Formats: sequence, structure tokens, C-alpha cells
Amino acid sequence: MHVDSITIPYKGCVDFIILSDLHYGAESCDIDSFQKVVKNYLDGRYWFVLGDMLDSIIYSDRRFDYKSCRINDIIHLANDLIDMLKPYSDKCLGYITGNHEEALRKKTQIDVSQYIAEQLGVPYFGYSAYLLMRFHRVNHSELWRFFLSHGSYSGSTRCGKIRKIESLSDIYDADIYITGHMHDLVYTEDFCYTLDNKGNLKEKKRYYIISGGYLKPFDNYVEHKLMKPTRIGSPLLRIHPEKREVNIEFIP
Repeated sequence: MHVDSITIPYKGCVDFIILSDLHYGAESCDIDSFQKVVKNYLDGRYWFVLGDMLDSIIYSDRRFDYKSCRINDIIHLANDLIDMLKPYSDKCLGYITGNHEEALRKKTQIDVSQYIAEQLGVPYFGYSAYLLMRFHRVNHSELWRFFLSHGSYSGSTRCGKIRKIESLSDIYDADIYITGHMHDLVYTEDFCYTLDNKGNLKEKKRYYIISGGYLKPFDNYVEHKLMKPTRIGSPLLRIHPEKREVNIEFIP
């Protein structure tokens, strides 16, 4: 797990976009929707990557399917993705890998996520990151804690997905929890009580976001297992540091 502190200048609010689970290379990858997000939303906004950007299924993997794996050249796919994201890399705060890239790394010793991060010139976080986000303006800072991970969950119900991400608050103390992997666009929130530095009782909001994906629900396991299709896209977070509030919309 990568642990770090990041300082973000702000005036009123700060936007973040989360990209994950593109599965580029799979026949059912919705690359058109992804490119809309990249071209219409990334410019001028901060963003993170949360893994499974490449499908990364090779011949020796039991999940390999000649029909679903449209392109088998992993480095070619990686370079395509780099070309798409490079114009906006100055605002990328970190790149997280996913279970598909990890499967490739274990079988081939090629860490394609690290390669992409290096070519973009952005920090590589591995599988998860615990970040102290310091939102700073003149003579004032607001501290937020982010926990980010590609995640892990094998269930299909929305309530199960929510329970899984909410359980992270039992392990990590954060204001915002974001995971990928579950191919769903969901957010929820709760609160707990805490004491501030002056001993005052405060209500602390906690936000939980599942970061969506770009795999269409046909000609793959979603169709074969009769799973419920989910919305394609990414979450856009608008954080109001001093109000301790987050507005979330799904794009495109």
C-alpha cells in the first residue's frame, strides 16, 4: 500500500475524476464512452486511475477467450492508452493497478500498470493508496483522508457491493473511500462522531464511491451468468474542503 501526502491548492471547490475498469482489449469494452470522458471532462481536473484499464488476458489464463480478447498485444494496448491520457497527465495524482494487470504480472513479470504510470510521468501506487489530502489556500488548510483501492469482491448484488466498501471504515480511518473492480457506479455516505482538537463533539461524514467501468454487458461473463447490467462511466467528485461536503455525479 502506498502512503503519501498531497497538497492541492483551492479557492472554492476541487474536482476529481476516477477512471477504472476500462478493460481495453476486450471485445465488449466501450472505448467510445471512455474517450468521451477523457476528451470532455479530464482537462483542468484532477484524476486518479483505479486499475483494470487493460483486460490483460493472455493465452495461459483460464479466462482467455479468442472471441472476447480482440487484441492480444498488451504493450500495443498500453501505448494506445498512454496516447489517450498523456495530454492530461499533469493533473493525474496517481495510478493504481488492478487484478487483471496483476494476473499478467504474476505470469509474465511485466507490470504493465507501472509501465503506463512511468510513461505518463505520474506516481504509481500499486494496488491501494492511503492519502492525506491537504487542500490549501492562503493561510488556511483543510485535511482530508482518502483511501483508494482497485478492490476485491465476487458478489453481484448492489447491497453486497455497498456493504463491502463500507466495511473499509472498520480498517482505515478516512473521509472518502473509493474502489473499483465491481463494475458499478454507486455512492453512499454515513457518519460517525469524533472529537476535534479542542475537545468538541463533531459529526464526521464519510463518503463511499464505487468507480464504475466500461465493459458492456454482452458477449462476456455478465451475459453468461445472467448478471444485472450496470451503468457505464466514471464518477466526478466535487469536493468542498471547508464545508466537508462532496457532490458526486456520474459521467458521461
